[in-house]
Formats: sequence, structure tokens, C-alpha cells
Amino acid sequence: MSTTLQDLVNRAVFFSTEMQTHFGALIADAEWEVDFTSDPHLNFTSAEGTVLRGRPHLLGSESSAQSTWLWGWENVNEFPEPVVSLAHEVRKFGAAEDVAELITEELPLDEELALRLTLAAKEATGKWAHYPAAAGAGTTVWLLVDAPELTLPEPQVKTTVRALMQGLTQTTVTDHRAALVAYVSKRGIPTAELPEGGLRLLFADGSADLTFDEERRISNCEMGAPLEGEAAQQYAQATGKSTTDSEAAGTPAGQPAAQPVPADTSPVTEPAAADTSTAASTS
Repeated sequence: MSTTLQDLVNRAVFFSTEMQTHFGALIADAEWEVDFTSDPHLNFTSAEGTVLRGRPHLLGSESSAQSTWLWGWENVNEFPEPVVSLAHEVRKFGAAEDVAELITEELPLDEELALRLTLAAKEATGKWAHYPAAAGAGTTVWLLVDAPELTLPEPQVKTTVRALMQGLTQTTVTDHRAALVAYVSKRGIPTAELPEGGLRLLFADGSADLTFDEERRISNCEMGAPLEGEAAQQYAQATGKSTTDSEAAGTPAGQPAAQPVPADTSPVTEPAAADTSTAASTS
């Protein structure tokens, strides 16, 4: 059975959400400029100087005027190969996995399409930060970005639960459990099975117990901090680290052992798009 765009979205959404929050915090209020020469770079600067210098990869562009998405590998503006090489890798992945949306050069636009294609590209390439750059005339250029500063810190229970709750507000996720399993695999988060198909996520600073309904949607999440009791034993068994090791790493103390977590419907802190004459349109 071939892979679908929705499958890729499911696998990518939680990791992407955590990364975008991290990325947005790094470049908050910074100005940016992009260079699409043979040595492409994306700079974010503040009054104090350069905040982050990244390597941009042009995925594609959405045009509100034409109501279309155009893949970067079509390269109508004849950008140098380093600018569009990753988009070609996405196309190759799409051909191998028979994902029609990744191998069709132009697609009719809808409200979520650009984000969903970007999520699929992240899953295909392993590049997890994106930046939507407004290029004028109703065109937004979508970039994947590499930079050393974009390496995520070790997983923490609150950060992860926030990524899960926010991720479900970003786009349609059809299989929450499959999305969660893909996320914990990428982040190296130990898990333990719970009764009736539930799943416990284990961290040095706590745990999160998730249950699912008959349609594999997250129905409840209880977060426990600090790590203690059965969860601490499970964490030690999975990682070889004791509860004492966790405390030495800075586990917070004095919090309730379990607390229900309401769905966070606030938007992810996205890196803000801004107009620039240097981000040339591709559609």
C-alpha cells in the first residue's frame, strides 16, 4: 500500500510543532534576509547583531493571486542547484512512495496545503525547521532551514505535552496514536504500555499518561511531575538511569504527581513571515 500525504503529516506534525516553537523563540522580533545564490543563506538579525544564520532550502511557493502551490523543483526562476536540491529530494521520495502531491509540480491551493506539504517534506528529508517568507504580490516562499542552533534540547514532559496539544490544532491529524508513536521514536522518548491501549511517556523530569478513543484520538492526558513511583521504575528500566540521576539533572520537585492537561488551542510560536525583495517568487 502506498504512502499518503496524510500519513506523512501524521508522522511529522508533533516533532515539527516542537521545532517551530523552539525556532520561533530563537528568532523572536528579529529581521531577516535571504540569499538564493550558489551559497544560500538566511540571516536573522536584531539590534545586537546576528541572531541566527541558517542554510535555506526552497521547497515551493504559494500564490494567493493564482491560488496555487508550485514546487521548488520546477524552478521557474532558475535558482542555483543548492537552493532547490532538497526539493528534488522530496520529489524523489514522493515518486518512490507514490505520493501524488509530492510529484505534481502545481497544485490548487487550500488553507492548509502549504503547511501539509511542508510537513511531508520534513518527514521525507529529516529537516525539521521551516520558515514561510512573504515575497510580495501575494506569494509566500516556504523554506526548510538548517542551523546548529536548531538542535532540540533533551525532551521534557511539559514541552512535549505542549507540542502534542498544539500540534493537534495546526492541521488535520487522522491517527493521533500513530502520530504519537512516530514522534516518540524521533525524540527517543521511552514509553510504557497502559491498560486499554493507553501509552505512558517517560522523561527525566516526569511522565505523561495518554489514553485514546476508539478512533485512535487522544482522549485524555495526565502529566506527572516529578518522576516518581511506577513511572520512575519504568524510566530507570528503559534508560538505565535511576530516579536519583533524574533529580541530579534538575527534576522539579513539589508538584502534583498527576494533573490533567487541557488541550492548548493557542497557536505555535511560528517564525513570522515578512516582505522582502530578495525572496524571489517561484509562482
